[in-house]
Amino acid sequence: MKILSGYLKGRLVHFKPSQTLRPTADVVRKAIFDTLQGALEGKRVLDVFSGTGAMGFEALSSGASEVLWVEAERTQTASIEKTITALGLEGVGRVIHSDAFKAIESLGRHGEVFDLIFLDPPYHQGLGQRAVGLISRLGLCRAGAFVILETHKTEDPPEIVGGLKAVKTKKHGDTKITFYRQD
Repeated sequence: MKILSGYLKGRLVHFKPSQTLRPTADVVRKAIFDTLQGALEGKRVLDVFSGTGAMGFEALSSGASEVLWVEAERTQTASIEKTITALGLEGVGRVIHSDAFKAIESLGRHGEVFDLIFLDPPYHQGLGQRAVGLISRLGLCRAGAFVILETHKTEDPPEIVGGLKAVKTKKHGDTKITFYRQD
């Protein structure tokens, strides 16, 4: 898999294929970053259920100042760390090997806040809605921050979750992308 845009365009994202891994399709990544164009410079990003880590690498390539990845599968965590090293991003990228909800709770307890949060959980399990609710309740978003949730096209995330309001929805193949904005 390659980074699609920004200063790292064309560089490889290392990952180990597995039956539980569903990497975000190139067309979906492109649609998300086309929508965010120019809005990433200097931003702090959280990539939860990160899998390959591609969303975080795209964000860094497009000007984000820092990315924190959260991934529960050890093999994928190691692959993200390998890509961080290969791209020389040790000072701006960090991986937490943890269950997504435990990591979100820990980040909230420590007062961490982000400008952009990516959520790409397994489909049809309600994990995305649960994560958006927890992020809102714990105050992980700065004012004006975006939370981008990927779900299956048949799932219907709520329009409003606490201070997060859905401002845009896009569909690409089997994927629905919901853009939430923090008040």
